[in-house]
Amino acid sequence: MKGDFFHYSKVLGSKADLPEPVTVHEGNGPVIFSGPHNGLAVFGDREKPLGMERAWFAAAHEASDLHMATLFESMIPRFSQASFVWSNYSRLVADVNRMPELAIAETSSEWDDFPIHGNASHIVTPEEREGRMQSVYWPYHNALSDLVKKKKEEFGAVLLIDMHSFTPSWQGRARESEVGMLTLDEGHPLAQASCEFLSEKSGMRYISRLPYFLPERVAISAAQLVEKNTGLPYFGFEIRNDTIAGESGRERFCAMLENYLTFVENSPRRDLIFSESIPGLNAMNRSTERAQEPGGLSGTDPEPFPA
Repeated sequence: MKGDFFHYSKVLGSKADLPEPVTVHEGNGPVIFSGPHNGLAVFGDREKPLGMERAWFAAAHEASDLHMATLFESMIPRFSQASFVWSNYSRLVADVNRMPELAIAETSSEWDDFPIHGNASHIVTPEEREGRMQSVYWPYHNALSDLVKKKKEEFGAVLLIDMHSFTPSWQGRARESEVGMLTLDEGHPLAQASCEFLSEKSGMRYISRLPYFLPERVAISAAQLVEKNTGLPYFGFEIRNDTIAGESGRERFCAMLENYLTFVENSPRRDLIFSESIPGLNAMNRSTERAQEPGGLSGTDPEPFPA
């Protein structure tokens, strides 16, 4: 799937050596897994990505959700009927999981005194910001919305699961939970069924509202944008990245996910879980918007996501 790549000589390389902004792997079922932070590609100097040391960039949770791309590689053959969509670019180029005005972070999400050199305000001009948004941000959201619309037309209902990984520690404190749930509405049947499964049947350590409580970050997260563009309730999993660093850990998670999908499919509230759209969106969202956000200065994140 080709994006409309902008070319700014200061930052972007030649179009020929740039990956596409988003990859869509389409299956024949109603389940979609999305990976907004799978990618690690950047524009410009790959030895100093965004002005940072390459070794730091490759291992930093700020740059991508660690091990999530490899997890998708394990999931695709196992969940052969599902569809997958993921961004190929680092979240530091443009974070497709944030609202547009906050998509380009000037500092680490964990340490606000740790600058991302290539995202400094004197580098990210309005023209540069618009280039990143049109090249990376909007192609991802348009691809996701188009895929959901297509699967709704085929199956009448869609289960969209946003996939993320989080770090074993945050600001020096160890995290005990292994898996978390992301939802804007804990009372939604999908969230309630998922909470029951994670608490009682997942075999993984689940602590409610950890690693973070999404409604507290609603102004930052793109969750509401995803809901608006797809008409589906936003739902996702957070997986502690050390639990999927090896093949056995990824196998463990895939087995859990298989059991989860079976549990949800067999739920007595299945019709509510798989309702076509969420209350209050209905007609506004039945036709997917192909939004093009106007340019502007990047914002800062006053309460960043604990990655």
